[in-house]
Amino acid sequence: MVAGIVRLFDIPMVQHIDPANNEDLEFADHAGYVRIFDDPSFDADRLSFIERARELVGKRNRHYSTWGWKDPLVIYYLKNLLEELRSPHFVFVFRDPASVAQREIIDRELGVETAPDHLLRVVDVYSRMAEFLAQDQHPALLVSYERALRQPLATVRSLADFLGLRVSAERRARGAGYVRPDRHVADITGF
Repeated sequence: MVAGIVRLFDIPMVQHIDPANNEDLEFADHAGYVRIFDDPSFDADRLSFIERARELVGKRNRHYSTWGWKDPLVIYYLKNLLEELRSPHFVFVFRDPASVAQREIIDRELGVETAPDHLLRVVDVYSRMAEFLAQDQHPALLVSYERALRQPLATVRSLADFLGLRVSAERRARGAGYVRPDRHVADITGF
């Protein structure tokens, strides 16, 4: 949702976007496999991923003055990219953890017995986000998914203000129209 609004602001989120959720497929080539970030037996995979991510940041810095990406697992490797990021602004979206876990189980067609593991992973991601926010000094915006659904125009305004963008009333309205629960399409045409 937030990445789609940023795209509506004409900030490049690059070409290889997951058509279901605005996730950057080049950064998300870890395929959601968290173990590469926290299991020592996957150190080689982690280091390879981080090196590719650094190369992507460098490439995008050369092509765009301002750009962004969405990866729900970014918190596992963000510290490794800080030196390469130019004037970063971080937007962290928080959503009801049980809802996120439930959606993952449904989307991946997993059994309900996996719910506790998924819930713990979501809580771990949010805990890591909070730790990062407490330690890092770069501009950061926290967005509540549930509040954004209730107040889409205020969310769009806050996001534009945070990013330092002058956004017309018409474009703000388009962004607010993009805010819908459980969006399964990243397409921004028609908004």
